[in-house]
Amino acid sequence: MSWRNIEPNAYAVLNLLSEAESIIVLDTETTGLAKNAKIIQFSAIRYKINADFSLEQIDFFDTYINPDEKLKAKITEITGISQDMIEKCPKEDIIAKDIVAYLSKASIYAAHNAPFDIDKINAMFERIGIEFCLPAPKVIDTLPCARDCFPDLDSYKLQDIVENIDTENQFRYHNSLEDIKATALVLEQEVKKYQQLLENIYAQPFKRTAHLNWASCNINTRAKSQQRIKLNIDEDLYGNIFWDIPKKRWDCKRDKKSTQLFAEINMTNLEEQVLHRYGHRYNASNMDELGANWLREKKEKEKNKKSA
Repeated sequence: MSWRNIEPNAYAVLNLLSEAESIIVLDTETTGLAKNAKIIQFSAIRYKINADFSLEQIDFFDTYINPDEKLKAKITEITGISQDMIEKCPKEDIIAKDIVAYLSKASIYAAHNAPFDIDKINAMFERIGIEFCLPAPKVIDTLPCARDCFPDLDSYKLQDIVENIDTENQFRYHNSLEDIKATALVLEQEVKKYQQLLENIYAQPFKRTAHLNWASCNINTRAKSQQRIKLNIDEDLYGNIFWDIPKKRWDCKRDKKSTQLFAEINMTNLEEQVLHRYGHRYNASNMDELGANWLREKKEKEKNKKSA
């Protein structure tokens, strides 16, 4: 038994798609994961958004980019892009204006693990002095949406999500264009799932409101991967309900009392109480951010305490 508040993402995605005629799904391959890593392949496909939210390809843009540095063997192994393939390709200061022109054809975008691509694209524009940037609120990230829509997956890598919804698995991953087509498929399935989940929410019976007393961030010393925000609710019930930080979802202990409590409580309201109490303190607007930021601070405090 687990739960995620799907409503914020669901309404954000459906509203964005409702307001636009087309969407650009994009992907990048880069020289690495570091903040200063450069793009070596940029790809984007523009899709028409049909009335039922299905996507119909209009056109595409695909280019290799010479990063003006030698590729690491590991990057070639992962992406299939070799030094020879990019040696005579345009450098970012030459191709960036064409990328901007293509991105300007749509007002909304999508990517899997979008913050990574947004950061790398906007960093490229900033290096060159181009004032265009991808606005994060206009980019649908299919990764957290997948956590909402497919809660039982062990992995949320693009390939693993696709294998869950498309057994034919016809895509060649870590090639930008292929990753985009896979992302578009995932987005279409997420939209369908969101519509179903919202209907189910409206049909649910009334659930009672629990009172949040306080919460704490905990790391199990005997199982370090067990990282939780534990809640104290109602009459001093502590730890029965918790936010699982690695899995990014609400869950409960496996005893009868906890599962019954979890089933009868309005979790949307309880999450709102947690974010109202702790969101500002840890610079978080949602539970994914709260878990990550609170855990980071806790680890830093423990590290400083040991070194003192």
